[in-house]
This record gives sequence, C-alpha cells and structure tokens, in this order.
Amino acid sequence: MKLKAEVKTTIHVSYRDLEEFILHIYGRSLDIYEDIQMDRDHDECFFIKKVEPSKYDKRDLARWLSGKEEIGMLRTLLEDMANRDLIDEGIYYIHI
Repeated sequence: MKLKAEVKTTIHVSYRDLEEFILHIYGRSLDIYEDIQMDRDHDECFFIKKVEPSKYDKRDLARWLSGKEEIGMLRTLLEDMANRDLIDEGIYYIHI
C-alpha cells in the first residue's frame, strides 16, 4: 500500500531579504520581526496563494501604504504580491 500524499514546493527566505524586497515593491519598509512579534532564530511559516482580499485586508493595506502602522501585515503583503504575480504561490518559510 502506498501513502496518498502530495508533494509541495516550499520557499525559504531570510527575513532581511524579504524586508528589502517589500521596500523595493512598496516603497515602504516593514519590520518583519516586529510585525509578527515572534522570537528570533526560527522559521515562520505562511501558506500563500492568490485570493480575493477581504475588505479588512484591503483597508489594512491602504492604511499601511498611507504610512500608518498596522500589525500583522506580512501575510497581507505576501498575498498581495502573489495576486500581482510578484511572488509564487507556495509555502513560505521565513527565517527570522
């Protein structure tokens, strides 16, 4: 008997490289360490796919782009970049 399973690609990225990419794309920096409020020296996992943003995600993104500080923006930004075909859909491990 064979185990029914699906192989998926994972994407591994340093938080510093991702911060630089976000700055390049949006013209605004995001402190990922502060945004996700987690300890250093671990990988944070995000399952990113193209989705229609909720009205709350749209509101938070507009606020963030206008210069206001919003907590928990990383997932919203990753999904926005995936929707715009700037990054691939997939499982992102971000090393913090």
